[in-house]
Amino acid sequence: MGEIYKTQTFHKFLKSYERSIPGVGDYLPSFIVNETDNIYGFITDYLVIVALSTTCYPCKTALTVLQKFVDNISDINVVVMIDTDEGSLEQIKNLFKNNINIFIASNEIIRTYFQGVPWGISVNSKGQILGSYAFDSLEWFNKIIYPVKKFISDNEE
Repeated sequence: MGEIYKTQTFHKFLKSYERSIPGVGDYLPSFIVNETDNIYGFITDYLVIVALSTTCYPCKTALTVLQKFVDNISDINVVVMIDTDEGSLEQIKNLFKNNINIFIASNEIIRTYFQGVPWGISVNSKGQILGSYAFDSLEWFNKIIYPVKKFISDNEE
């Protein structure tokens, strides 16, 4: 019986760390996206934030979805936080023709503020999260932007 007790005590230290990720209705925590800019500096009437990684296969599909969406909208307020290297970052920026803001994000930033990758969040002008979903299709991306669609629709070509 003593051995079982020791094992149970040992397993107590193996429990997974519980993350406190902001969800719908919460306010987006303030964080730095590069050396000088805070995420709140990009919020206008709304902001769509996308978390991606170049090492994740579903993220490549999500990147294609985002590219098709951005190609059809003349002016959309998007910040992409991507776990990648400098060379890949430049290729991705060229892919979007500098129509959206793209920043390198550490794995720590992504794990702290997002459920995972690929992930999208939409926030209102005060930074309150209105939509938060994983996405790898236009259908799921539309669920992210649905709460702020009225601001985006005014900009469609």
